[in-house]
Amino acid sequence: MQERLIDPRFRYELGWRGFFLIHLHRIQRMLRRWGRQSRLILEKPLGVIGLAIIAFFALLALVQPLLLSTVWDKPTYDPFLGFDAAIETHPSLPSRTHLLGTDYMGRDVLSRLAFATRTSFGVGVLAALIGTIVATVVGVVSAYYEGRINTVLMTLADAFLLLPPPVVLLTVGLIIDMSWFQVGLIYGVFAGLGSLALMVKSHTLSIKSKQYIHAGRVAGGGNWRIIRVHILPNLLPLLTVNMMFIVTGSVMI
Repeated sequence: MQERLIDPRFRYELGWRGFFLIHLHRIQRMLRRWGRQSRLILEKPLGVIGLAIIAFFALLALVQPLLLSTVWDKPTYDPFLGFDAAIETHPSLPSRTHLLGTDYMGRDVLSRLAFATRTSFGVGVLAALIGTIVATVVGVVSAYYEGRINTVLMTLADAFLLLPPPVVLLTVGLIIDMSWFQVGLIYGVFAGLGSLALMVKSHTLSIKSKQYIHAGRVAGGGNWRIIRVHILPNLLPLLTVNMMFIVTGSVMI
Protein backbone atom coordinates (compact mmCIF):
# COMPACT_ATOMS: atom_id res chain seq x y z
CA MET A 1 0.00 0.00 0.00
CA GLN A 2 2.86 2.34 0.88
CA GLU A 3 4.45 1.45 -2.46
CA ARG A 4 1.63 3.25 -4.28
CA LEU A 5 2.06 6.47 -2.26
CA ILE A 6 5.51 7.11 -3.81
CA ASP A 7 5.43 9.37 -6.84
CA PRO A 8 6.43 7.28 -9.90
CA ARG A 9 8.32 10.26 -11.34
CA PHE A 10 10.36 10.54 -8.13
CA ARG A 11 11.12 6.83 -8.24
CA TYR A 12 12.25 7.16 -11.87
CA GLU A 13 14.50 10.14 -11.06
CA LEU A 14 15.94 8.40 -8.01
CA GLY A 15 16.67 5.37 -10.16
CA TRP A 16 18.75 7.38 -12.62
CA ARG A 17 20.57 9.14 -9.77
CA GLY A 18 21.27 5.85 -8.13
CA PHE A 19 22.52 4.44 -11.41
CA PHE A 20 24.87 7.40 -11.84
CA LEU A 21 26.18 7.21 -8.26
CA ILE A 22 26.73 3.48 -8.49
CA HIS A 23 28.66 3.74 -11.74
CA LEU A 24 30.42 7.03 -10.99
CA HIS A 25 33.50 5.33 -9.58
CA ARG A 26 33.70 3.12 -12.65
CA ILE A 27 33.57 6.15 -14.95
CA GLN A 28 36.26 7.91 -12.92
CA ARG A 29 38.46 4.83 -12.94
CA MET A 30 38.06 4.48 -16.71
CA LEU A 31 39.00 8.14 -17.27
CA ARG A 32 42.07 7.82 -15.03
CA ARG A 33 43.11 4.69 -16.91
CA TRP A 34 42.77 6.41 -20.29
CA GLY A 35 44.80 9.33 -18.95
CA ARG A 36 47.61 7.03 -17.85
CA GLN A 37 47.60 5.19 -21.18
CA SER A 38 47.69 8.49 -23.10
CA ARG A 39 50.67 9.67 -21.08
CA LEU A 40 52.47 6.38 -21.72
CA ILE A 41 51.94 6.78 -25.46
CA LEU A 42 53.04 10.41 -25.56
CA GLU A 43 56.15 9.67 -23.50
CA LYS A 44 57.42 7.26 -26.16
CA PRO A 45 59.18 8.80 -29.18
CA LEU A 46 57.67 6.23 -31.53
CA GLY A 47 54.20 7.12 -30.32
CA VAL A 48 54.74 10.83 -30.93
CA ILE A 49 56.24 10.19 -34.37
CA GLY A 50 53.34 7.91 -35.31
CA LEU A 51 50.78 10.47 -34.18
CA ALA A 52 52.55 13.19 -36.16
CA ILE A 53 52.61 11.09 -39.35
CA ILE A 54 48.95 10.13 -39.03
CA ALA A 55 47.99 13.75 -38.33
CA PHE A 56 49.91 14.88 -41.42
CA PHE A 57 48.18 12.37 -43.70
CA ALA A 58 44.78 13.14 -42.19
CA LEU A 59 45.29 16.88 -42.65
CA LEU A 60 46.49 16.39 -46.22
CA ALA A 61 43.46 14.25 -47.05
CA LEU A 62 40.98 16.69 -45.51
CA VAL A 63 42.42 19.93 -46.82
CA GLN A 64 42.52 19.00 -50.54
CA PRO A 65 38.78 19.35 -51.31
CA LEU A 66 38.64 22.51 -49.18
CA LEU A 67 41.50 24.13 -51.08
CA LEU A 68 40.06 23.05 -54.42
CA SER A 69 36.73 24.71 -53.65
CA THR A 70 38.08 27.93 -52.11
CA VAL A 71 41.71 28.82 -52.85
CA TRP A 72 42.81 26.77 -55.82
CA ASP A 73 41.57 27.40 -59.33
CA LYS A 74 39.88 24.15 -60.35
CA PRO A 75 40.90 24.22 -64.06
CA THR A 76 44.52 24.55 -62.89
CA TYR A 77 44.61 22.39 -59.76
CA ASP A 78 42.15 19.62 -60.59
CA PRO A 79 44.00 16.35 -59.81
CA PHE A 80 42.87 14.71 -63.07
CA LEU A 81 42.10 17.43 -65.64
CA GLY A 82 44.07 20.37 -64.25
CA PHE A 83 46.57 22.20 -66.47
CA ASP A 84 48.60 25.38 -65.93
CA ALA A 85 48.89 27.14 -69.30
CA ALA A 86 51.12 29.83 -67.79
CA ILE A 87 54.01 27.36 -67.58
CA GLU A 88 55.62 26.66 -70.94
CA THR A 89 57.23 23.27 -70.28
CA HIS A 90 56.03 20.38 -68.17
CA PRO A 91 57.03 18.78 -65.89
CA SER A 92 58.14 21.87 -64.01
CA LEU A 93 60.15 22.47 -60.86
CA PRO A 94 58.54 23.55 -57.56
CA SER A 95 57.47 27.17 -57.54
CA ARG A 96 55.33 29.59 -55.55
CA THR A 97 52.16 28.55 -57.37
CA HIS A 98 53.04 24.83 -57.47
CA LEU A 99 54.86 23.86 -54.29
CA LEU A 100 55.80 20.41 -55.61
CA GLY A 101 55.86 21.34 -59.28
CA THR A 102 53.78 19.84 -62.08
CA ASP A 103 53.88 16.47 -63.84
CA TYR A 104 54.41 15.84 -67.55
CA MET A 105 50.72 16.57 -68.25
CA GLY A 106 50.77 19.93 -66.44
CA ARG A 107 48.86 18.77 -63.36
CA ASP A 108 49.76 20.03 -59.90
CA VAL A 109 51.70 17.34 -58.02
CA LEU A 110 50.60 18.50 -54.56
CA SER A 111 46.93 18.39 -55.54
CA ARG A 112 47.31 14.88 -56.95
CA LEU A 113 49.24 13.74 -53.87
CA ALA A 114 46.59 15.13 -51.53
CA PHE A 115 43.79 13.51 -53.53
CA ALA A 116 45.56 10.13 -53.50
CA THR A 117 46.12 10.43 -49.76
CA ARG A 118 42.35 10.40 -49.17
CA THR A 119 42.06 6.85 -50.46
CA SER A 120 45.37 5.74 -48.98
CA PHE A 121 44.46 7.10 -45.55
CA GLY A 122 41.10 5.32 -45.69
CA VAL A 123 42.88 2.07 -46.52
CA GLY A 124 45.30 2.67 -43.64
CA VAL A 125 42.61 3.32 -41.04
CA LEU A 126 40.60 0.28 -42.17
CA ALA A 127 43.71 -1.94 -42.14
CA ALA A 128 44.69 -0.68 -38.68
CA LEU A 129 41.25 -1.38 -37.21
CA ILE A 130 41.01 -4.86 -38.73
CA GLY A 131 44.62 -5.73 -37.91
CA THR A 132 44.28 -4.61 -34.30
CA ILE A 133 41.05 -6.53 -33.77
CA VAL A 134 42.46 -9.70 -35.36
CA ALA A 135 45.73 -9.49 -33.42
CA THR A 136 43.93 -8.83 -30.14
CA VAL A 137 41.55 -11.77 -30.55
CA VAL A 138 44.25 -14.20 -31.69
CA GLY A 139 46.88 -13.08 -29.17
CA VAL A 140 44.63 -12.90 -26.11
CA VAL A 141 42.75 -16.13 -26.84
CA SER A 142 45.94 -18.10 -27.57
CA ALA A 143 47.57 -16.82 -24.37
CA TYR A 144 44.56 -17.19 -22.12
CA TYR A 145 43.29 -20.53 -23.41
CA GLU A 146 46.11 -23.02 -23.79
CA GLY A 147 46.08 -26.40 -25.49
CA ARG A 148 44.81 -27.04 -28.99
CA ILE A 149 43.45 -23.51 -29.42
CA ASN A 150 46.89 -22.06 -28.75
CA THR A 151 48.56 -24.53 -31.13
CA VAL A 152 46.16 -23.82 -33.99
CA LEU A 153 46.27 -20.03 -33.61
CA MET A 154 50.07 -19.84 -33.27
CA THR A 155 50.55 -22.13 -36.28
CA LEU A 156 48.30 -19.81 -38.24
CA ALA A 157 50.23 -16.76 -37.01
CA ASP A 158 53.58 -18.33 -37.95
CA ALA A 159 52.26 -19.08 -41.44
CA PHE A 160 51.05 -15.51 -41.96
CA LEU A 161 54.34 -14.18 -40.57
CA LEU A 162 56.12 -15.67 -43.60
CA LEU A 163 53.83 -13.80 -46.02
CA PRO A 164 54.59 -10.05 -46.19
CA PRO A 165 51.42 -8.02 -46.92
CA PRO A 166 52.97 -6.03 -49.84
CA VAL A 167 53.89 -9.24 -51.67
CA VAL A 168 50.43 -10.69 -51.08
CA LEU A 169 48.73 -7.51 -52.30
CA LEU A 170 50.87 -7.41 -55.46
CA THR A 171 50.12 -11.07 -56.18
CA VAL A 172 46.38 -10.75 -55.61
CA GLY A 173 46.31 -7.48 -57.56
CA LEU A 174 47.71 -9.26 -60.60
CA ILE A 175 44.82 -11.74 -60.49
CA ILE A 176 41.82 -9.57 -59.61
CA ASP A 177 40.99 -5.86 -59.61
CA MET A 178 40.68 -4.91 -55.93
CA SER A 179 38.82 -2.00 -54.39
CA TRP A 180 40.27 0.09 -51.57
CA PHE A 181 38.13 -1.82 -49.07
CA GLN A 182 39.54 -5.16 -50.22
CA VAL A 183 43.09 -3.81 -50.04
CA GLY A 184 42.56 -2.58 -46.48
CA LEU A 185 40.91 -5.85 -45.48
CA ILE A 186 43.73 -8.02 -46.82
CA TYR A 187 46.47 -5.80 -45.42
CA GLY A 188 44.78 -5.67 -42.02
CA VAL A 189 44.31 -9.44 -41.76
CA PHE A 190 47.91 -10.18 -42.71
CA ALA A 191 49.27 -7.44 -40.45
CA GLY A 192 47.15 -8.64 -37.53
CA LEU A 193 47.94 -12.33 -37.91
CA GLY A 194 51.69 -11.75 -38.19
CA SER A 195 54.09 -10.30 -35.66
CA LEU A 196 51.45 -8.19 -33.92
CA ALA A 197 49.52 -11.29 -32.80
CA LEU A 198 52.74 -12.75 -31.35
CA MET A 199 53.48 -9.51 -29.49
CA VAL A 200 49.94 -9.39 -28.09
CA LYS A 201 50.28 -12.99 -26.92
CA SER A 202 53.62 -12.25 -25.24
CA HIS A 203 52.22 -9.23 -23.39
CA THR A 204 49.08 -11.14 -22.42
CA LEU A 205 51.17 -13.95 -20.91
CA SER A 206 53.12 -11.37 -18.92
CA ILE A 207 49.92 -9.76 -17.63
CA LYS A 208 48.34 -13.15 -16.96
CA SER A 209 51.12 -14.05 -14.50
CA LYS A 210 50.47 -11.01 -12.28
CA GLN A 211 49.18 -11.52 -8.77
CA TYR A 212 46.04 -9.43 -9.25
CA ILE A 213 44.93 -11.77 -12.05
CA HIS A 214 45.12 -14.74 -9.68
CA ALA A 215 43.35 -12.70 -7.01
CA GLY A 216 40.60 -11.90 -9.49
CA ARG A 217 40.10 -15.58 -10.24
CA VAL A 218 39.98 -16.46 -6.54
CA ALA A 219 37.40 -13.71 -6.02
CA GLY A 220 35.17 -15.38 -8.59
CA GLY A 221 35.92 -13.26 -11.64
CA GLY A 222 35.05 -14.95 -14.91
CA ASN A 223 37.37 -15.24 -17.88
CA TRP A 224 35.62 -12.53 -19.87
CA ARG A 225 35.67 -10.10 -16.95
CA ILE A 226 39.39 -10.64 -16.34
CA ILE A 227 40.15 -10.15 -20.03
CA ARG A 228 37.95 -7.05 -20.29
CA VAL A 229 38.92 -5.35 -17.02
CA HIS A 230 42.56 -6.33 -16.52
CA ILE A 231 44.14 -7.58 -19.75
CA LEU A 232 42.72 -5.40 -22.53
CA PRO A 233 43.39 -2.02 -20.80
CA ASN A 234 47.04 -3.01 -20.27
CA LEU A 235 47.36 -3.84 -23.97
CA LEU A 236 46.21 -0.39 -25.11
CA PRO A 237 49.68 1.25 -25.41
CA LEU A 238 51.02 -1.65 -27.49
CA LEU A 239 47.94 -1.76 -29.71
CA THR A 240 47.83 2.02 -30.20
CA VAL A 241 51.46 2.28 -31.28
CA ASN A 242 51.11 -0.66 -33.65
CA MET A 243 47.94 0.83 -35.12
CA MET A 244 50.01 3.86 -36.06
CA PHE A 245 52.59 1.65 -37.75
CA ILE A 246 49.90 -0.19 -39.70
CA VAL A 247 48.36 3.09 -40.89
CA THR A 248 51.68 4.55 -42.00
CA GLY A 249 52.82 1.26 -43.55
CA SER A 250 49.67 0.83 -45.61
CA VAL A 251 49.77 4.48 -46.74
CA MET A 252 53.38 4.11 -47.86
CA ILE A 253 52.42 1.08 -49.96
